[in-house]
Amino acid sequence: MGRVLQDVVRIDVVWNAYRQDSLKAQRGQNRVAGNQLRIANKTSIPINWKNFLRVVANKNGLFRLLSNAI
Repeated sequence: MGRVLQDVVRIDVVWNAYRQDSLKAQRGQNRVAGNQLRIANKTSIPINWKNFLRVVANKNGLFRLLSNAI
């Protein structure tokens, strides 16, 4: 990520959580499943970001990584 953030002055991070019994969580479970990636510091940014975010485990891994980094 070196040069990608070279000129960035500020980054705002916002987390959003849904209860497991919420309508939003149920709708997410009904989506077509994508590929789960192992999220780590050296994981490349996925080309198809939307498909990446459709997988709950990917989002959880990304949020966990960001939380630990911050």
